[in-house]
Amino acid sequence: MSVRQDEKSPENNQILTQGINQMLGNRLKEIRKSHNMTQQALGQQLGVSFQQIQKYEKGTSAMRVETLYEICEYLGVHPGFFMYAIPFTITNQSLTEEKRKTSDIQRLVGAVVKFPPNLREPFVHLCEVIPTINNLQMQNQVMQANNRETIKDEYADSSNSSYNPTTNQRSFSISFTKKKNLDQ
Repeated sequence: MSVRQDEKSPENNQILTQGINQMLGNRLKEIRKSHNMTQQALGQQLGVSFQQIQKYEKGTSAMRVETLYEICEYLGVHPGFFMYAIPFTITNQSLTEEKRKTSDIQRLVGAVVKFPPNLREPFVHLCEVIPTINNLQMQNQVMQANNRETIKDEYADSSNSSYNPTTNQRSFSISFTKKKNLDQ
């Protein structure tokens, strides 16, 4: 949906704006319906007529940023819910890691909002827990490596070990002493 700099005529800009308004309107309609809310009820909450809500949803009237924010607050959605629907392309630039991350986040938000409401919270919780699990696994691997090094060092210093450079192996001998039976 990106327009090259030389194509930014007033006509092209208006087409682009109408397309964005329609995408935002579709998202508004989707979230309003998912909350089982009428246009009348949403309009009353925002202090506008249901006709204005209709215009927003059809994309014939642009929403102000303040209105969009009020809608997000009232319906309990992140503003990104509306923005992910707007495609954008970067021209003449390489896709940096930050841009990839933003694109991934937009795709994720788009997928999650389609979840049934009862699955969203557990999914969000899972997403919050995954980095913790990954950190614990990394800590466990570091601890295991440290333990292996400690054991190697202890046995390398042991007088009961011998090293065979041909096989690159160390062997150990353990001796047990027999205790006398004190009852006899």
